[in-house]
Amino acid sequence: MKYSNETQSSKQQIIPDYILNSFLNFSDITEEDIPIFCVRVSSDTQFLKHNPFPQKKALNDATKLKGCKKYPRVFNHIGNGSDPSWLKEPAEIARRNGKRFLFFESVDRAIRNKDWKDDQLLLPTPKEVNNLLECTEGVRLVTLLPVNATLHDIRSHQIIRGLSKPKTRQEEWKARKEECYDRVMEIKKKCPDASSTLISQIILREKGFPLNRMLISRWIRGEK
Repeated sequence: MKYSNETQSSKQQIIPDYILNSFLNFSDITEEDIPIFCVRVSSDTQFLKHNPFPQKKALNDATKLKGCKKYPRVFNHIGNGSDPSWLKEPAEIARRNGKRFLFFESVDRAIRNKDWKDDQLLLPTPKEVNNLLECTEGVRLVTLLPVNATLHDIRSHQIIRGLSKPKTRQEEWKARKEECYDRVMEIKKKCPDASSTLISQIILREKGFPLNRMLISRWIRGEK
């Protein structure tokens, strides 16, 4: 199925059944379910500009509003979206607990047509979606935006949620600390012997940025 910019606008985009049947809407999730945030940006430049932040904030705000009680794991990825192999690890974590699901902002964060740059209205092919399903092996794939969201819908959402991006380094650092504190406490509760260095490494892997070991030590001592 091919869409061209000349013959079909992003507002009229039709999402085929093989995509609709491969994802769940966030409205189908209960407060007992446990999200694993899967955040993807296309380039190192986007990552260094902190473009993942609005994605994670949108997922986190929706999770809190739903009332999900478990603190989510976060997996960051840099890539064009056509190779879903990065989702194998979070999918394996999800399989250990049937209540877990992979949570994306939209379908294109999980899988995208390899020729997307040539025509942004191109949707992932059945083969590409099947590759995604093979990499995630039965784990629920859930999107914040409706599964049938068009390119126009996705771009509109990104513009709106982009306004929430921190405007200064101080605001960004405050937001990051708030995001990390609960996760640090959770790790320490589950693994009392975990050192500040180990916790810092876990945070770096999960969230994509370093957290000062001295700050972690102060948090553990109760000096937030």
